[in-house]
Amino acid sequence: MMSESLEAVIAQKLLQTKDKKGRIPALEIMIATTAIRNLIREDRIYQIPFCDATGGVEGMQTLDQDLQRLVSQGKIQRRAAAQIAENPKLFGRMYYRTFSIDFSRVFHSLKL
Repeated sequence: MMSESLEAVIAQKLLQTKDKKGRIPALEIMIATTAIRNLIREDRIYQIPFCDATGGVEGMQTLDQDLQRLVSQGKIQRRAAAQIAENPKLFGRMYYRTFSIDFSRVFHSLKL
């Protein structure tokens, strides 16, 4: 069953850096928590983005949260971020907040 075998999903989109000298990934991270597994098992996939947005403690983040972090750190242009945001209207109203993920903690919880 998918809900029992899934551990995590990491998706990325590459964006041009603000100095136009390279690319940087914007990451969306979903960890298969008990809540996520239940949503998959109960075929309520449409509710997963809400869990991602509130799951920062577990190491999850939405694409828009990471885009906001990259903008606030001056690594990408706000316009470029807004163009690929999942929710451009909401992205435009988000306050500058930094979302930091401790990847060693995330990978340790996955036993990788």
